[in-house]
Amino acid sequence: LDVEVRLTAWCSTLPGQENTVTLRWELLNQGSHDFSEFHVGLWLDPDLGSAGDDLIGYDTYRQLGYVYNAVENDGVYGSPPPAVGATLVHGMHQSAPGDSAWYQGAWHPDERNQFLGSFSQYTNGEDPRPTRQLLYMLQGNDQDGNPRPGGSYDVAGDPVLGSTPLDSAPGDKRMLLGMGRLAFAAGDRQELTAALTAAVGTSRLNSITALRAAAPLPLTLSGLPLTALPLHIVSVPAWQVRVDSIAVVNPLPEARTLQGVSFSLPYFSLVNALPLTLPAESTTWVPVYFVAPDVVGHLCDVNFTVSQGGSFSSQISANGPWGSLTPGPDLGPLPGAGGEFTLILQNVGTEILSGQLLQGPHLTLHDPTSPFDLAPGESIPVSIEVYSPTPQDTVSQLQLLGNTITQQLLPLSWQPTLTLDWNFQYITADQRPVPVTGINAGGLLFNGGVFFGRDFFGSTLPSPWLEPSLYSPIQVVFMQDEADMSVAAVYDRSQGYAHIGSGLFPGQAWTVDSNGNPLRRLNVCFVEFDQIDHFWNPGPTATVGDREYLFIMNSDYDEATEYDDDNFGLSADVLWALWLARPDPGNEILPGDRMVFGNVAVSSSYASWALYHGLSGVDAAFDADRDGDGGDNGWEYATGTDPRDAASLNLLHAWTAWGQVGPVFLRNPQATDVVIHLQRSPSLDPPLWSDWATWSGGAWSPPGVVTDVPLDA
Repeated sequence: LDVEVRLTAWCSTLPGQENTVTLRWELLNQGSHDFSEFHVGLWLDPDLGSAGDDLIGYDTYRQLGYVYNAVENDGVYGSPPPAVGATLVHGMHQSAPGDSAWYQGAWHPDERNQFLGSFSQYTNGEDPRPTRQLLYMLQGNDQDGNPRPGGSYDVAGDPVLGSTPLDSAPGDKRMLLGMGRLAFAAGDRQELTAALTAAVGTSRLNSITALRAAAPLPLTLSGLPLTALPLHIVSVPAWQVRVDSIAVVNPLPEARTLQGVSFSLPYFSLVNALPLTLPAESTTWVPVYFVAPDVVGHLCDVNFTVSQGGSFSSQISANGPWGSLTPGPDLGPLPGAGGEFTLILQNVGTEILSGQLLQGPHLTLHDPTSPFDLAPGESIPVSIEVYSPTPQDTVSQLQLLGNTITQQLLPLSWQPTLTLDWNFQYITADQRPVPVTGINAGGLLFNGGVFFGRDFFGSTLPSPWLEPSLYSPIQVVFMQDEADMSVAAVYDRSQGYAHIGSGLFPGQAWTVDSNGNPLRRLNVCFVEFDQIDHFWNPGPTATVGDREYLFIMNSDYDEATEYDDDNFGLSADVLWALWLARPDPGNEILPGDRMVFGNVAVSSSYASWALYHGLSGVDAAFDADRDGDGGDNGWEYATGTDPRDAASLNLLHAWTAWGQVGPVFLRNPQATDVVIHLQRSPSLDPPLWSDWATWSGGAWSPPGVVTDVPLDA
C-alpha cells in the first residue's frame, strides 16, 4: 500500500489514568495512489486471564469495545475478575464545513473526526480469511458481506443492565474496531488515537462499570459534556427539578430511529416523544427532566434502544453540571384540599424563548396563562394552585409549549409529603428472626429490597402516585405442599433475562382486605441466575440472594401462562418487585411464613392460616367446614389441624391418672387471635354449660385450671 505507519505509546501516573495505555498512530500515504475508500481496523486478542471464559461487549456511546469474564472466578485473576477495553479517543479526519477535528495536538476548522463505523467480535478459529472477509467486517457486515441483523455494531447491549444484544458464547475471543470509507490521497497524513484501559470492580459485571468510569471518553464527547436546555426551573419548593440533555451519537452514514429509553433511577424521564430520528453521523441532544428529592452523588445509567439493534448508553450524575442537588424545605402534608405555590422559570439560553404554559388536571395556573417571550437571563414567577379530593392523590403536569418542542416541565406528585400507608413486613410462623433481608439497588424502595414495579425494571401500571388504589394490600404465604405452590414464569439473568419456561414459587400471593382476608390470587414471576433450578429460593447475602428477583403481578392467577418473552413479565403489569437474600445459610424461609404489603392487621393470623391451607372465598370463612369432618375452620385453626383433611381433627380426650379424670386437647400456639372457652356442666340432661377456663390474649383465666404442655415435653 506504500502507507507508512508510526506508533507512539505512553502511560500516565495522573490520578485515574494509571491503568490506561494511550496509542497514537500516524498514517502517511507515501505512494502515488489515491485511495477513495480507505479503511482502518483496531484488532485485539484480549485474553483476560484464562482465555476460554471471555465475553465481548461494545458501548456505542463511549466507542468502547471491551472483554469481561463469563464467570465470577477467573483461573488467573481469581474473583472478582477485571474488565479490559479499547476506546477510540479520536478517529481520522475528513472535510466537514463548519465542524472541527482534533489531530496533531490542535483543533482544525472545517473538518471532523470520524466516529467508529463498526464493531465485530468472533471466537478463535473463525478469523476472517481471505482479506475480503476482513474488509466486509470493517464495513460493518458479516464475513460474507451481508448486513448483520443487529446492525454494524455487534453485541452492543449492556451486560450490567441486561439489555440485549449480548455475547452469549464464552470462549477465546477476538474483537475488531473498524472505521473508514475515507478518501486518502497520495501525500496525505492521517492520525487516530486509541486507549487501552483495565479496571476491576466488586464483581465481573461491576468491573464493566468500573471500566466505563476509568476509560477516557472520545474527544468528540468529552468536549461536549451534558449541557442545559434554554429553560430551567431554578426554584421549586419541597423538591428539585432540572431539565438537561444527554448526547446521543449516531456514527452511521444513515439515519437511525431512537425507539426507547430506560433509566436506572426513577427520578428521570424523557422530554421528547418517541420514536425520534437521529440524523446520520451526528450528535443529537435528547432533553430529559428529573425530579430529585435526594439524589446527591448518585449516578444514573441511561440506555437508549435504536431501530437497527444495539443501544447507546451513558451515565449522568446528579452532581454534574447542575451542581449539588439538595431537597427543598419540607412543606408537610398539603393543607386541606390543596395548596398554592410559586415556581420561577428562567431563560438561561442566549436566544429569546417564546412559549405558553399549559395546565394539567388537579391544577389551576394563574399567571402567565397567555403566550410570552423571555429574553436571555429573564425570569418570571408562575403561581399555581393544586387541588384534589385527597392530598396523596394530587398529581398534575405543567407543560411549556415552546419554540420547537413541548416539554413536560414538572410532574407534581408531592412525593415528600405522601401519607399513603404502604409498608412491608416479613412475619415468621414461629416468631423466629426474620430469615430474609433486602438488597438495596438504589431505587425508590422501603425496608430494603422491595420496590414498586415501576421503580425496578418498569411496569405497564400507572405510578403509585397516580393510582394508589391499584396498590392494595397483599399477603404472600409460603406453602409446604407442592400442589399449593404457585406456578410462575421464570427468566434467566445470564441470558439477558430470557424467558426459560415455568417454575415453582413456594407460596401464594393474594390481595387482601385490611384484616388480611384473601380477595384475589395473583400471578408471580421470578428471575434466576447461576443456580437454575426453576424454584424460587434466594441465596445468602454474600451472593446477593443469587439475584432471584421476585415479581408480583396485577393479574388473576392462571399459572402465569400469559408471561413470556413477548409479554415480558419483568416489566409487564408488575405491582411489586423484591430483591431478597438470606442473612446466613441457616436462616431459611419456612412454610407458614408470610410477607405483608400494605396496611394489613398483621396481628390477626387466621387469614394467613386460611391462605396457607389454600382456603379462599366461602371456604375461608371462620365457621366453614370444607372437609366435612364436623370441625369448622375456627376449631381446626385453634387446635392445629388440617381443614382440608377429614381425618385430621382434634377432639377432647379423657385423661386419667392417680384416680383423677380430666380433659386433654391440642392447642395451636400460633392461634393468638382466637378465644377458647373450656366449659363444663353438672348434667347432660338438661345441659347446664358454664365457662370453666378461658384462653384469651395469650393466657388462661382463671390461672391454675389448665396447664399448657409442649408436645415435645
